[in-house]
Amino acid sequence: MYPQLAIEAAAQSDVGRHRSHNEDSFAALPHLGLFLVADGLGGSAAGEVASRIAIEVVQRCFEEDADMERTWPRGGAAPAETWTPGDRDEVRLMLGVRRAHRAIYEASQQHDEQRGMATIFAGVLLAPGMAYIAHVGDSRVYRMRGGTLQRLTRDHTVLEDTLGDGGGAREAVEALSERANVITRALGAGEDVDIESRVEATAPGDLFLVCSDGLWGPVP
Repeated sequence: MYPQLAIEAAAQSDVGRHRSHNEDSFAALPHLGLFLVADGLGGSAAGEVASRIAIEVVQRCFEEDADMERTWPRGGAAPAETWTPGDRDEVRLMLGVRRAHRAIYEASQQHDEQRGMATIFAGVLLAPGMAYIAHVGDSRVYRMRGGTLQRLTRDHTVLEDTLGDGGGAREAVEALSERANVITRALGAGEDVDIESRVEATAPGDLFLVCSDGLWGPVP
């Protein structure tokens, strides 16, 4: 998609020391500038199904390069003919994630063994001079620049939602309980989902890390 971008990329999934398998899925697609991580939720391998659907649907949106809907994913009504290339990149990413959410939710309603399945998601789309980020849940996107590692996403958990809403010390302490890290958003969890997005200007040499809590949790 962007031959003028020189991207080096690597991807890995590891089951770790405590489980027989994990329910993560990922895609590293330098030719599209697209990098995705999904961390499945749900028993009986349903989380694995949800994470795989998320990756496949978003990836397909870019590979097929289908005509985009002529409405903003956020609900606006700017006509598509007025979009800049950057607008189209952001819209395509958000549209892909919304389609993934719908696909997971509909599958969970059709199959009893998959009922309630959902997945955490984080994705980065790299374009000339810009990085477009979309995430739901507590998978994270980091950027390393000038020797400094910066987290670019906010976890959708009870704790961070409380702090982000301006809760005082008492509320924060109450959140620091067994429910502090409970996920408050996930793809497929309910009919609707609030996808958080962010646009960042890039610089040569930027290093982006997209990862699940299986990495950022145990690794300082």
